[in-house]
Amino acid sequence: MTARPTRERPGWLLLQLRLPAGTSSRRVAIWRRLRKLEAAGLAGAIYALPEGPESRESFEWLRRDVAALGGEARLFAARELPATPPGRPAALTRLDPKAFRGRTWVTRPRPGVDRMASAWLIRSFVDPQARFAFAAEGSRPPRRAIPFDTFGAELGHQQGLCTFEVLARRFRIERPAVRGLAKLVHALDLDEEPPERSEAALVERLIEGLRASHADDGELLEAGIALFAALAASSRERPLGASERGKKPRKGAKR
Repeated sequence: MTARPTRERPGWLLLQLRLPAGTSSRRVAIWRRLRKLEAAGLAGAIYALPEGPESRESFEWLRRDVAALGGEARLFAARELPATPPGRPAALTRLDPKAFRGRTWVTRPRPGVDRMASAWLIRSFVDPQARFAFAAEGSRPPRRAIPFDTFGAELGHQQGLCTFEVLARRFRIERPAVRGLAKLVHALDLDEEPPERSEAALVERLIEGLRASHADDGELLEAGIALFAALAASSRERPLGASERGKKPRKGAKR
C-alpha cells in the first residue's frame, strides 16, 4: 500500500519521467526502483511519494540516473524544484586510507544495506577506529566529518555504482570477499537482479529484521557491521553466489 501524507509529511513530491528508447535493462531498473519505493503512478509518467527528506533523496537519485541515460526527469513539490545538473562523471581517483583515519564518518539516519556494508568496509580496510554519526538532510555534520552515502557526497552513488562499490574502487580494496559482497550490495541497494536470489533474499530479510529490532541508529549500524563481517568471513569458505550443488560436505561439518 502506498503511504499517504501525514502531519509530519504534508503534501507530495512528484517525479515526471521521460526515458529514452533502448537501454531496456536500465529502464527496467528504474521501474523496479520506483516499485520498491511504492511510488504511486499517475497519468503522464508521473510518480508520487509523500513529501519528506527520504522521498526527496530517492527521487533526486532517480532524476540523476534518468538524466545519465539521456532521458528527462522533473521534480515538483507544489512548485518545480531546480534540477541537479548531471555534469560529466567524476573520475574515481585513488584515495589514501591514511588521510581518512581518526575521523568521523557521517551518513543519513536509519542505515540500510549499502550504509551497513560501507561502514564494515571502512572499519575493515580504511580505519579500524572509525566513528559513525548520523545527520538529517539540511543539518550541519560534525566538524571534519566525512559524508558518505548521502545525496551529493563524493563518497556516494556514482556512475551507476552503489556507495560500497565506490569506496572499494577509490580505496583500491580488491579482496575476493569484497568483490562478492559488492555484487550482492549493488543488487539489493539498486533493486537489480541479484547474482543468487535465495542468498540475496535471506540477507534482505536479515537487514529488515535488524531495522525492526533496533530503534537506535548507532546500534543498528553496529549490528549491520557485524552482519557483513560474518558474510565476509563465510565467503572465505564459499564465495557469495556459489552453488552448493555437487559439493561434498567437509569432514566433520554440520549440515
